[in-house]
Amino acid sequence: NGDGINDLFEISGLNNLEFVPEHSEIMIFTQNGKLVYRETEIENGFYWNGQVLSSGVAMPEGAYYYTLILTNGVHKIVKTGFVELRR
Repeated sequence: NGDGINDLFEISGLNNLEFVPEHSEIMIFTQNGKLVYRETEIENGFYWNGQVLSSGVAMPEGAYYYTLILTNGVHKIVKTGFVELRR
């Protein structure tokens, strides 16, 4: 809502992992499984402001699900979870 408190869904500290990812990707989905945001090659962190990446349209309030994938030639980390978007 622009008040400076919890305005972003943020994942940080990716440069403090046990391995250096050669590829990173995050995908955010609606409750119905529609992809609304995808970012690749995240270097040190990631944030989402609740908008569709391609259009900048603000998504409605609700639960959104994410999948974070970090890989290199040997290791792969997949994390999933959800974020509650409130305006």
